[in-house]
Amino acid sequence: VIHNIARSRSEEMVNFKNLLEKATATGLSEPDWEAVLEIVEEIKSKGVSVRNAVKEIRKRLLEPNDSSVVFLTLVVLESIMKNCSSDLHKEVLSPDFLKIMKDIVISPKSEKVVDKVLEILGEWKTAFGSQAAFKAVTDVFAELEREGYCIPETKVASAAFMQQVREGQRGR
Repeated sequence: VIHNIARSRSEEMVNFKNLLEKATATGLSEPDWEAVLEIVEEIKSKGVSVRNAVKEIRKRLLEPNDSSVVFLTLVVLESIMKNCSSDLHKEVLSPDFLKIMKDIVISPKSEKVVDKVLEILGEWKTAFGSQAAFKAVTDVFAELEREGYCIPETKVASAAFMQQVREGQRGR
């Protein structure tokens, strides 16, 4: 039975990796939205652990040769942050993960990627910055501003998400 559970987890991880690669494949101009929705469902249904999902996303963000893969991975990241639980938020808003986001800005692959990271960090600061558990996002935001990066105003479309996050965190 233990062997079957381990195999099942391994198969689930392979499925998640395949979905992530499909959603962020080289040559796509936008993510494969069907795959993105499946990724959200895999995480929400605990078909893949939050830690393993974030680990795979981190690998895609560190793709050295293809800024389009990095950009599409940021779109996937944005989608899962807006649709998954506080467990995922805790993992993504950890100092280690946020350092990767900061490093992407400081060592840019493309202006489009940098702009997307700054946009996402702005949304996260607005949504989570007032919560002590997520102080790291405020710290990274402040560091980037001190270094001269201009973080865009949060889009109106994101306001509903941020309100839900604030209300959801209070209700837990």
